[in-house]
Amino acid sequence: MTDPGVKAVTPINLATNTAGTPITLTGPISDSPTSIAITPNGTAAYVAGNMVVWPINLATKTAGTPIPVDYADDLAITPNGATAYVTDPFDNLVTPINLATNTPETPITGVIFPEAIAITPNGATAFVSSGGGGTVTPINLATNTPGTPITLAGVPANGPINTIAITPNGTTAYVTQGQGFSNGTGDVIPINTSTDTAGTPIPVDTNPNGIAITPNGATAYVTIHGCISPPPPAMSTCSSPPPPDNIVTPINLSTNVVGAPITVGLQPGALAITPDQAPVAHLSVTPAQAGQPTGFDASALTVAVGTITTYAWKFGDGSMATTSTPTTTHAYLAAGPYTATVTETDSAGTSTTQTFTGQTMSNNGGPSAAASQSFTVSSPPTTSVLLPPAGATLSGSTALDASASNATSVEFRLFGGIYGYDAPVICTATPTYYGWLCSWNTTAVPNGTYYLMSEGFNPGGSAFSSGVEVTLSNPPTTSVVLPSNGATLTGSTTLDASATNATIVEFELFGGIYGYDAPVLCTATLTDYGWSCSWNTSTVPNGSYVLVSEAFNSAGSAFSSGVDVTVTHPVNLTDLAGSFTGTQSPTFGGNGCEILNLVFDATYPGSSAVGSVTLQLSGCVEPTTYTGTFSITTSVGTLSGDVAGTILNVLGPPPMEFELGLSVLSGTGAFADASGTLDVNILAGSSATGTVTVP
Repeated sequence: MTDPGVKAVTPINLATNTAGTPITLTGPISDSPTSIAITPNGTAAYVAGNMVVWPINLATKTAGTPIPVDYADDLAITPNGATAYVTDPFDNLVTPINLATNTPETPITGVIFPEAIAITPNGATAFVSSGGGGTVTPINLATNTPGTPITLAGVPANGPINTIAITPNGTTAYVTQGQGFSNGTGDVIPINTSTDTAGTPIPVDTNPNGIAITPNGATAYVTIHGCISPPPPAMSTCSSPPPPDNIVTPINLSTNVVGAPITVGLQPGALAITPDQAPVAHLSVTPAQAGQPTGFDASALTVAVGTITTYAWKFGDGSMATTSTPTTTHAYLAAGPYTATVTETDSAGTSTTQTFTGQTMSNNGGPSAAASQSFTVSSPPTTSVLLPPAGATLSGSTALDASASNATSVEFRLFGGIYGYDAPVICTATPTYYGWLCSWNTTAVPNGTYYLMSEGFNPGGSAFSSGVEVTLSNPPTTSVVLPSNGATLTGSTTLDASATNATIVEFELFGGIYGYDAPVLCTATLTDYGWSCSWNTSTVPNGSYVLVSEAFNSAGSAFSSGVDVTVTHPVNLTDLAGSFTGTQSPTFGGNGCEILNLVFDATYPGSSAVGSVTLQLSGCVEPTTYTGTFSITTSVGTLSGDVAGTILNVLGPPPMEFELGLSVLSGTGAFADASGTLDVNILAGSSATGTVTVP
């Protein structure tokens, strides 16, 4: 913003709407800054001031050596940055300045009192106001010839036209006009640049001066010079108090509504806005195979202000697309090399082209807004299973073989059975002279019917072979999990086994009284923890055994390794209850108790707790009574004591019947603490049988 009062140019931060440090201009005191223009590349500003034009370095914010002219009221720069046009209302001239050399060229005549000037973004036309004439004159810049003046509605014939700004799209020029030093309001008047006709004025505060339009064309900023009180001689008077001055007023160009003013320095004049710069595009491509979606990502971009609103894609095969997001996909019909391009447009409308209106570069577009990348779309791989053949029955480890073309890797997958469509990779093949080979251990998969497929891969994707039906038939495997080796068992205990390829699992017991004729202890049920069942150990005698699990399937059965276990039960006299068979008949000798002895030897089958039991009796027989001793021998201990009882059928034929009571006096082993009485009934003849009960 120019500030004639202090001979300086003041920058304004538009993000915060705050003024910065003024830039001091050199030269005679009479050379005061009146207007300003910024070069298309945004590196320099040119300020008109009476008899000179100042260049300003925008990077350092310092003024350079003034360029002398006849008179400089306003100026505009062509979109190519080659020429500045300076208006001279005193000599009725518009003077071009070669900016490469900073030297004036031949002036343009034919415009009365030329003051404000602006140039269309295409560089074809300059619009110049006629001070005090209420008109704006177009100049053809190709020939440097003026056209027919445009009359502004509502502007007095001598009404001052201060500045002109053109929208970035080049469709409208906005002209500020004030009421001199009077107390009346000023206006901003739109001009249709295609028809060269003026529109309805937009009222603003007194004496609007400079005007500039934002790069997105949404807002115009107008400096309000205001009323000077007291006015100079011969000028109209100001009211008391005077209207507001020293402000910059924004205008919403979509609604033509005036916004809240921004307070700045004394008597603000010319105004310019830094251009929106081209975004810096980046493109990343993830190629796929032909027929599959290739991915495009332009998110790694740089944009100075705002956001990217449009991504224009050219995919290199004649297809195009426009998106509002930085990613998209495109499927190429044929394999081959391609080059894709994305062109970005930001929220201010800046892309690859420049928009310059003479005094400022609104949109400094450039090639950085577009990015390209070359890549290759590959053909999809093809593959087929060579081994095993369809219908094969497999077991153990087997070789898998596949053919493949245009593939960088091949895997084998198994569908069906327990997997359904969630096919696991069973092995990754290695390329050989005979195809893509690998070895597969089929025992890791349950028996059943499956479909084997090979899948070929390349950088663009993958493809499956046709399925080959195979049947897996492996014998089961099993091992005992519980109990552990060397465990001592008693009562009811849980048996658990692991098994593969099994439909049934049983537990069997070897050793002890069974030897190799192992009984089935229980049939297991499959659970989350393995094949389990419960076994009541009291069904077998105490002793050491070997426990195994046996797994079954349609292919046969298999045993686990043996687990050594010891079965032990607490025993008592009740474990001796049962029947027995004698191995020797009673023997009688002499008469009377002293010489009549009974020796009885019987084998007692016994219970599961004590195993085989031997009962021996010896004593005296009187006519109806028996007295003597007994001994019982078992695998877990012995018992001994006295016998007393009754003999029935003394005179009749054999067998004789003994009803005896065995009083336990001592015991060893499991019977060390035993005490009590056993009731024994014996039928003794050529052989003997009997029963034992516990009273």
